[in-house]
Amino acid sequence: MIIEPISMAPGVHAVGITLYCLYKQFLEANKKKPLVSIKAGAGSNPRKIRVRDKRIELAHLGCGTSLGIPTHFSAKMIISPEKLIDEVNMMYRLNLVDDPWSKITCDPDAIIVTDYHKAWSQIFEMMSDETRGTCGSGAGRAYYFAELAPERAIYARDLTDLKVVKEKLAFLRDHVRDAVRNLSAKPDLSDDDRYRFTELQAIVEDIGNKRFDLMANQFFVLGRRLELCTTKEILDRYEGNAVVEFSHGVLSDAEKGFKPYVSKMRTLPQLFDKYLREIGYKGKIQRIAVVCAYDYRHGPGPMPTYEPALRALLGIAPTPEEDRWRGPIRCGNLDIMQVRYAIRCCGGVKKFDGVWLTCFDQILSSSVKKPYIDTKLDKETGERTLDCLQTWPICVGYLKDNGTKYSVHRPGKDVLTTEFMQHVVPITHHYCLPDQTTFKDNKAAIYDFLAPIIEELIGLPLKAVSYGTSEKRKIWKK
Repeated sequence: MIIEPISMAPGVHAVGITLYCLYKQFLEANKKKPLVSIKAGAGSNPRKIRVRDKRIELAHLGCGTSLGIPTHFSAKMIISPEKLIDEVNMMYRLNLVDDPWSKITCDPDAIIVTDYHKAWSQIFEMMSDETRGTCGSGAGRAYYFAELAPERAIYARDLTDLKVVKEKLAFLRDHVRDAVRNLSAKPDLSDDDRYRFTELQAIVEDIGNKRFDLMANQFFVLGRRLELCTTKEILDRYEGNAVVEFSHGVLSDAEKGFKPYVSKMRTLPQLFDKYLREIGYKGKIQRIAVVCAYDYRHGPGPMPTYEPALRALLGIAPTPEEDRWRGPIRCGNLDIMQVRYAIRCCGGVKKFDGVWLTCFDQILSSSVKKPYIDTKLDKETGERTLDCLQTWPICVGYLKDNGTKYSVHRPGKDVLTTEFMQHVVPITHHYCLPDQTTFKDNKAAIYDFLAPIIEELIGLPLKAVSYGTSEKRKIWKK
């Protein structure tokens, strides 16, 4: 069986540690049963896990690598050689896996992203009148270039031949040069961005071919280390048992996401499932909707529930990823309207087995810091007094500026768009939390509180809850 945990958001926030615990749980229950992590998408969005009190970020290797779970890069993966090598070296340095390279296989058709793609992506975003909110990794441009000129794109199969690598790199470099050479920095760019713009143009011009030679040799070295193997062969080797790790959330899909704040790639799981069927996989595919207990987004894009003060209440500190490309982290209350739309984009609730809810501990913490103020009626005196409640605020509908109400309980299949989202106000319901002493290390109480809310609002059973970063603070239900 293939398990597909799928983020119902633009990104993949807080999926890593839950995936890590899933792998560990599988190994404990099935000591002799084979399992492989299949990567799909781009190696640009890191997942954070904690192993032996060390915080690790993995964008290429599967979240179960440190447990000995093999990783396979499918033909739908976009690989950054530099980042992949860095992750493998980290595994060696931390002594987490004896031989990380022996745990990696790669489909010959996996796409390779280069510094030229990255510069191309960042230059064009700098020249755009409206920031897209991409991460500037070049993965989207690599995907676009492979669609534009498939015979000229660089694939994993090319890395074993230095001559082919150099030929394709030279063509790509010249193509990008032609695309950006006559562009000039916009007058309203900051000094830092203007300096970066000049640096990016120098990367593309690559006078002296130093970057060209460095990349070509690095790619060739990687090609000698990677075991090339089709995804079909890998599925046969592991008896069809796999966990697919996607690199993007559903709402960043190029067609169904909130344009223009989307990836250039298609991120819907049914497209990957179609690929699996085309290569001959006939087994069961189990989808899981991964939902964060609050909204979280890097950079711009529609977010009706955005509250500037919420990030501090949730305890989210600045991160290195908050750069010119990803943008600052924004937080808001959980938006069930977007979650339900994401599920519809994937074919509806019937295509899912259940929900994983992550980051509920931050909701508990923020509700203590800033309780919801309500009024309470004294039936005997008729007087109203202020009542401080600890709640889980959830957006259950929208109020449009023309007075129209949209609700999770309203029938219909409205397509959410950026334009639509810019003209709505969230309708928020506060779900009162029990006394938190009831929740302290009481998994049954936490699950019993959350399960009916999730099933009512999303229409799917609650399968797992993460209410902390440790393995002990995970709840699993069959």
